[in-house]
Amino acid sequence: MMSSSLKIRSYKKASYINIAIMIAYGFNSAVGTNLTVSWYYIHPAISFIDVVVFLNFILLIKQKNGGFFLLTSRFERKQIYLICFISFWLIISTAINAYRFDTYITDLLPEVKLFYYIFLVHVVKRYSDVYGFNVLINGFYLGVMAFFWQSYGESTVYISQGIPIIWNPNVTGAVLAFGVLFAALSICFRENIFLSIIFLLMFASFSMLTWSKGTWLMVSLGVIICIISLFVIQFRVLYKVTMIAVFLLLLGYLCVDNVDYIKYIFERKMASTENIGSVGFRFNMILASINSAIYNPIIGLGYGNFYNVQLYTSDWWVPNMKKNWNAHNSFFQILAVGGIPTFLALLYSIMLPITAIRKALVWKSNNAISSFLISSLFLMIIIIYGSVQLQLTVQPLFWFFSGIAFSIYSKSFK
Repeated sequence: MMSSSLKIRSYKKASYINIAIMIAYGFNSAVGTNLTVSWYYIHPAISFIDVVVFLNFILLIKQKNGGFFLLTSRFERKQIYLICFISFWLIISTAINAYRFDTYITDLLPEVKLFYYIFLVHVVKRYSDVYGFNVLINGFYLGVMAFFWQSYGESTVYISQGIPIIWNPNVTGAVLAFGVLFAALSICFRENIFLSIIFLLMFASFSMLTWSKGTWLMVSLGVIICIISLFVIQFRVLYKVTMIAVFLLLLGYLCVDNVDYIKYIFERKMASTENIGSVGFRFNMILASINSAIYNPIIGLGYGNFYNVQLYTSDWWVPNMKKNWNAHNSFFQILAVGGIPTFLALLYSIMLPITAIRKALVWKSNNAISSFLISSLFLMIIIIYGSVQLQLTVQPLFWFFSGIAFSIYSKSFK
């Protein structure tokens, strides 16, 4: 059932057990560590499905002779090397910096957890190779819905006109944005198009309640990808016109019917951003990270020591920080705590699935310009996602996307 000897076949022929496994993997990749139900996790950072992923990984690489062999594509292999490099470099950095700063044994756990993404990417890719990615993404949609309704149910802050601010807005918004990303990806590769359009518009509507500028921008880019894809998809003219008309009518209805609410939310968000100064604060944290990297270019400050950037910057840049503070930005967090090598490795790692998508799109559409534009928009979503919180390195969303992207590339050239 889960051995490496499975032959390529349609997901429609998958057993109910394999379908359930794929839905569970997609669901788990969407919710990550964000559910507030205790029974789902055996540790705050590990769900029982994470354990199943690891066991599944062992079964997939186990050979009949009792040995182990990891069958990978060139993109996946490069990402494995990069994950190992980032993890080991951060561990070394943390160990060295233990002589300078207060370091705890728990500071090593996030670096070790990075290895889990190797398991996740490989297992997702193999299932996608065998059965296609539809069921995996449908499971992801279910996870997005579950997390959104949990966040909606925990919303306690209300603005006038009865419009709530979703609990944990940036994290919830990132999950919704990735729901839109996967819907756009499905449309790009002509998979489950109508259902993907419905989920895309649903998640786009939900995203308004996050009151998160980053979320709105990511979702907008996903919608643009969808529109471009619908125009470049090679289908019969009547079918294509029907899809475009349905999408635009539904999008227009959502916008026109709720224009007053959308305008109100946007105006209030811009006003609150100016009052709070959140953009300036985030920018100062980036400057502090860069300045810290200038003084610590190779080993950084060590994981868990981001708060020590205040030792290398002017008082007006950042306030007095505590140990649990972070950069609110995955890229510059890594730059500060791991130095320039890990920063460059992380950037290269996110480029790999984007390159795989671009090459697959060129092969499928035979249109280099639209393929470059669509893949660039995907890259922009990933960069914004990594620039909002630390989710890029601490949650499985991006790595789930990588597994599917590598599978799409592999199957495009078979």
